[in-house]
Amino acid sequence: GEMVERTRPHVSSEMKREGKRLTVAKSRRDAEQQISLMKKKAESNRRSEDSKGGLVIVKATYSVGECCLDVTVPLQFWVTESLLKLASSSFGNMLGFYDVAAENQNKMNSLEKGNGIRGEGGWRDLFVKSPEESTTCGG
Repeated sequence: GEMVERTRPHVSSEMKREGKRLTVAKSRRDAEQQISLMKKKAESNRRSEDSKGGLVIVKATYSVGECCLDVTVPLQFWVTESLLKLASSSFGNMLGFYDVAAENQNKMNSLEKGNGIRGEGGWRDLFVKSPEESTTCGG
């Protein structure tokens, strides 16, 4: 038999970045749709908690670098009997969340041409006295 050399097609780094960008955009849309579906239950939880002086999430954002996601609705959705009960998974895998670190990295890559800078992630303004005191999350 004759040997046939097979090579994998070359995928440019630009194509890889575009693929990641599209994946992150889909993840963001999915999270926004999930939040939309969670609103009714979250509002019901908020009213119930408010009436008994329980846990009301005033404002919550999940942020990495310049990217953030308003997660007030998803967190209020998970409040039961004045407790915030979250799954033991990473935030990016929870309903109403997505990996904002990946979105931040995509933005950094497009701005800095892939220099590897990564933002630091974390909760910001989870419980505040008023929404005016919290960080605004752009859409």
